[in-house]
Amino acid sequence: MPYHIEIMSLGEDLYSLLERAAASLNGIQDRFRFEVTQPSQRAPGLALSRNAYLTTDVYDFLQAQRAAGGAPRPFIIAFLTKPLSSPRIGNLFGSHRGEQGMAVVTTAGTAQYVKEDERYCRYYMVRYALSFINWTIKAHDDEARKDCYFNFKGDKREIIRALDTGHICDPCMAQLDNPPLGSTVHRLTDDEREALLQCGSLLLATIPIRSS
Repeated sequence: MPYHIEIMSLGEDLYSLLERAAASLNGIQDRFRFEVTQPSQRAPGLALSRNAYLTTDVYDFLQAQRAAGGAPRPFIIAFLTKPLSSPRIGNLFGSHRGEQGMAVVTTAGTAQYVKEDERYCRYYMVRYALSFINWTIKAHDDEARKDCYFNFKGDKREIIRALDTGHICDPCMAQLDNPPLGSTVHRLTDDEREALLQCGSLLLATIPIRSS
């Protein structure tokens, strides 16, 4: 069964951009299906307008949307355009609660590092799909592995290196293939591995879409 991952826009309408990013990923593989939020469910997210966002507030909002009823929404990645911080760390690109199937990404301040919005969004859709598969893999800050999806990116310039490879380092791939014994984490299947490789190859194709 494929992972069905909802892509939601908060505070500002990014759906045209997100639809393009999702369609490009869906067009090359079928293990991870990225679908933007249904039009009838978009209003609450678009109304959640802030000058800056706290990750915990976003997670509370996403959980409330799930509880509102309707079809199950097991995995949601929210995108926004304002600064994002957690209770411990400021100036984040994104954050996740993988075990709960939730993640949030911001495009704020990314123009100085990344010139292709669609490519950036694709990268984080795949990045957090990985954490939905295996949330026990922790972000690392290893100089030799800075091109990995799971690199912490404390230095935000490191996003360029990650985007230019679409790479999963050997230790992180080993954890995807062999999750902790006794855990409920889903083991990466051969089909999922191939899908991730296809997604990684797509990241190497730059698509300039940022308006001047």
